[in-house]
Amino acid sequence: MPFPPPHVFVCLQIEQDPASGLYSCSCSAIVRVTLKDGCYRENVGTGFTEGHQTKQAALEFAKKKAVTDGLKR
Repeated sequence: MPFPPPHVFVCLQIEQDPASGLYSCSCSAIVRVTLKDGCYRENVGTGFTEGHQTKQAALEFAKKKAVTDGLKR
């Protein structure tokens, strides 16, 4: 039985500070943990980062924080 993808990401906002040029990002993730017997638990986690040089770095850290938050709930 194939398992569904573990996370679904929704990027809420990416902003660049005009004064410093640094990026901030907020993101949410729907996390589903499925056991071999078919039982599952699903939750939503959120993550926010600020002060990154690139959009990619800001998004990557926000996604990581969102998944970690969803797994801990």
